[in-house]
Amino acid sequence: MPAHAHRAPAWRFLATTEVNGRLRLSCAAPGCSYRARVANITRATAHLLACPLAKHTWPGLAAALSPRRLSDDAPPPSCAEIATWAELCAALMFQSGLAFGTFDNPRWRAFFLTISGGRFSGPGDRRAVGGSLLQSVFNRVFAQVLAVVAAHHGRTLTCDGITDANSRGAYNVIACAPVPFIMSVFRLGANPSTAENLLNGLVSSLPQSLTEPQPVSALLRGRAIPSARLDALLGFPFWAMVTDNASNMVLMRNKAVESGLSIMAYGCFAHVVNLLAKDVSKQSALQLGIKSAVTWSVFFRRCTRARSSLTNDRAVQRLAGVLIESPKSFSPTRWVGQSVVIRSYLSNLEASRRVLAANRHNPTGFDVPDSVFSAVDQAAPASSAAVAAPVLRMLFRMSASLEADASPLSAVVGLLSGFVVALRTGFPELPESTRSYLVDRVHTRFASFGDPHVVLAFYLDPFFAPCRHVDDGALWGTRTLAGHRDAAIERLAGDDVAFRNALIGDLGGYITHVDSAAGVDGSPLHPATWWRLYGDSWPTLQVVATRLLSLACSSAGSERSFKTLGVVLSRTRNRTHDERVDRQWSVAFNSRQLNRVNAVAIYQRSRTEKEVVGLVRVAVAAAVAGAGAGGAPAGGSPAAEGDDDGDDDDEGDEDGGSGDEGGALEAEDIEAGAVDGEVNILLAD
Repeated sequence: MPAHAHRAPAWRFLATTEVNGRLRLSCAAPGCSYRARVANITRATAHLLACPLAKHTWPGLAAALSPRRLSDDAPPPSCAEIATWAELCAALMFQSGLAFGTFDNPRWRAFFLTISGGRFSGPGDRRAVGGSLLQSVFNRVFAQVLAVVAAHHGRTLTCDGITDANSRGAYNVIACAPVPFIMSVFRLGANPSTAENLLNGLVSSLPQSLTEPQPVSALLRGRAIPSARLDALLGFPFWAMVTDNASNMVLMRNKAVESGLSIMAYGCFAHVVNLLAKDVSKQSALQLGIKSAVTWSVFFRRCTRARSSLTNDRAVQRLAGVLIESPKSFSPTRWVGQSVVIRSYLSNLEASRRVLAANRHNPTGFDVPDSVFSAVDQAAPASSAAVAAPVLRMLFRMSASLEADASPLSAVVGLLSGFVVALRTGFPELPESTRSYLVDRVHTRFASFGDPHVVLAFYLDPFFAPCRHVDDGALWGTRTLAGHRDAAIERLAGDDVAFRNALIGDLGGYITHVDSAAGVDGSPLHPATWWRLYGDSWPTLQVVATRLLSLACSSAGSERSFKTLGVVLSRTRNRTHDERVDRQWSVAFNSRQLNRVNAVAIYQRSRTEKEVVGLVRVAVAAAVAGAGAGGAPAGGSPAAEGDDDGDDDDEGDEDGGSGDEGGALEAEDIEAGAVDGEVNILLAD
């Protein structure tokens, strides 16, 4: 019987068997043939209540399975019990983003009294819910968050700002452990958002326990060489500070390093990939296809009659067994999402041509701009879009991989170096000048966002060992990758020569071991876990690697938290005091994060990372064999459009709009004459 069997009384009347590792239920009544293919206790309970053999076998079955009712002489609850019920009810309200006065009316109070047998009338009025109950729930949840964050080594601090529904600025402070948690929220009010003001607001809003030097256990210190510098590194409150690349945020994160709040600082690398997609989109050889795809998307998503006609055509094709994607909208802030728009554009070309052809012969047809006719009927736009699609799709999947909570810091350079290899050896339709330009942009973008410690993390990940030498000699900013690695070791060691020598010696031994041993890539494991399990031979580097590889690649956690703020504070609920908004926002977001499983324990390499390493292996083998450097690797371009890999980073969730035909439009219905102007706005710098 499962461990949770006590939760449902029906388990007492069921037999359980395990088939191929899956639990199956059957009725325990003699002679009953009920066999459930899956362990669904709700369906099994419904069977028991309707089964005559079960009722005959157990006369008290119906009473045992029916909800319990309070007797008239049940003792009244104590004040402590009522307070507990009120807090539990209020906690669910906060987690769901409900208004404080949701249950503060006679009908809801009557409902609670009815279902509780007159013992509980609800959480209380809006003042109690938004006052003492909110404070109590916030304290309880935040204590749990502090315990989780304090137990995690190698913490990352991120900060991002938003203009809320009241047109006021708010900044969230997120600690990644590696799952993101809201640690504090601060507002500058009328003060300018300078680097100094931002850093002062951030530090003053954090709990004091997170801004002070962290204690170092004797056990941990004993695993490496005795070093005052290592003790200082382990005592840093945070190992990394991550923000977007606005000038004030760049200055703020650099000041955080100078003040001793963190060891290193770098930008959001998911944003780097997004900017690379923007660089791709600005290439003259690809602009026609991308602009045509966006033109088609705007017209067929926002012109009601055109969208309806295309939907009808797709429905007819579906009956014939031909599946066509729904049109996708374009987000001007997420350039990597253009791959979704382009794929839906190419998938719907034939259907769009039929729609426009039928419209020409309809005397009451809708108006169609010339740009839409060109995008649909001419061959050049579709050909240009087909060239851009695989490049943008690879960048899209890289961005999704870097935004994952447990994505190791090593994935940044691993994926970017793999993209460089793809530009040099894949994408045969891409002009050579475009390839060279994009390779230079990869190096430049990394230099503007990166930090030498990011490259050191790349060298410390055994999974990316094949990628270490694919870009030897190229300057990633002012240094090669090996130069960045050495600079990171110098920064970590400081003036401690013995510590520096220990790091260098351990690094050399680790690289020799990984390069010579087979089957040590640790692909099923998070690299920080790999170092905990197999890094005892290099004890000094092990202490650094487990923390460095646990750092976040992006500030995606900050962005996700803003979605929760949109539920707590909206245009229709905008009179809540800022302090109460911040507390409910924190409770709603952190409660969900606490209920998640250990992201590192269940971590698996994304399919994108595996394909990048495979691509590098093919390129290295081709170079060794003397194959032409400009040829495409076996299997065609990497991450080719249409390769439906079933990966977790599904494109439908990231395209900036809804693909459902029955859903709400992303904007009002558009006239044909306004399509070109809207497209120009979307694609403007």
